[in-house]
Amino acid sequence: MLSYGQFAKFYDELMADAPYEQWIAFVQSQVEQAAIPTETLVDLGCGTGTITIPLAELFTNVIGVDLSAEMLTIAQEKLTTQQQIQWIEADMSEMVFANESVDCITILCDSLNYVIDQEDVQTTLTNCYRALKPGGMLIFDVHTMTKIHEVFDDFSENVIGEDFSYIWNSFVLGEGEVEHELTFFVETDSGLYQRFDELHHQKTYSEEDYKTMISESGFSKICTYDSHEVGFFEPNMRKFFVCRK
Repeated sequence: MLSYGQFAKFYDELMADAPYEQWIAFVQSQVEQAAIPTETLVDLGCGTGTITIPLAELFTNVIGVDLSAEMLTIAQEKLTTQQQIQWIEADMSEMVFANESVDCITILCDSLNYVIDQEDVQTTLTNCYRALKPGGMLIFDVHTMTKIHEVFDDFSENVIGEDFSYIWNSFVLGEGEVEHELTFFVETDSGLYQRFDELHHQKTYSEEDYKTMISESGFSKICTYDSHEVGFFEPNMRKFFVCRK
């Protein structure tokens, strides 16, 4: 997987319209409905902590994991002096916690789609199962095949902002697989613009493939929600999975 590099500096501004509050509300509602303990949460692919930090109000101990050191630096800067969250720089597919030590694990905002190889996805899910306490919960969401092939295929967006502008082009590489090319133009102190490029690679699998991998990881109960059922996306754009150990 690729880290977000310099993209981290502009990620929050770029995602300013993302419905983070609904993601947080969905996790909270699932945790409360299941009445699971709220001692320890691990947020894999936590980015700049926009979701992780509010969830620290629900859980006593919170750990955020991300491959990008730049993202984690920004996340740490967001914390108040009263807040304590442990940030770990790591690839989620290689992250292993002590067996039965975690109450809830989240992988949100299609972060799991950055794990390209299906074997690595399986490893990630298996590691999550082992880390969860009995009755623990894994919550994650992914892009649907429809989004990859109907929205991202030859997608192009150009945005001119006050401090930076960007061009975002996406290209489908194969079944469920997409590459995002992002070119940023950032104004410097001299008034000139500096260009830098980011390349992001994502892959999703069918709902049945995910269910098979979840079951093979050991989870006994799997609930799925379409994006429109969660209430903050168009139908069939994103799939949510809630898995119980």
